[in-house]
Amino acid sequence: MADPNSWTVLEDFRACLEDIQIANGFFTDAGLFVTLEPSQITESQGALIALALDGLSPSVPPAPPRTHRQATVLVVGKVGTGADNVQLSLHRLIADIERALSGQQRRFGAGRAFPTFVSANPIPPDKGIDWIGVEVRYTTHLLIG
Repeated sequence: MADPNSWTVLEDFRACLEDIQIANGFFTDAGLFVTLEPSQITESQGALIALALDGLSPSVPPAPPRTHRQATVLVVGKVGTGADNVQLSLHRLIADIERALSGQQRRFGAGRAFPTFVSANPIPPDKGIDWIGVEVRYTTHLLIG
């Protein structure tokens, strides 16, 4: 039996985001650590991207609600605060995430619509935390099953 589309779409995202490497013309190397298991991230981990399903809801037209669900995918990017220009690094990471997904329709297989950008919101650092991050949300329609 195949994995649910709600999981497979996260793997589609991962395949796109793993391209984020300076060697590939991106600003950062965050694509070197892309995880589907955000709970396994350590405080000392450098630049990274974590993916999670943020929710499922009834689909919106043109996808029929009896056969599809709208999924919200959460992409969390993290950069360390130990260097200069931390805010610039965060903006570069956001740009990298958007660029990595741009034009990648072919990577999203049957039953999974190409995602649409919803929002990007910074995660401010807490006292004693040595990183800042961003939550980027996308929606997509998934075939139920």
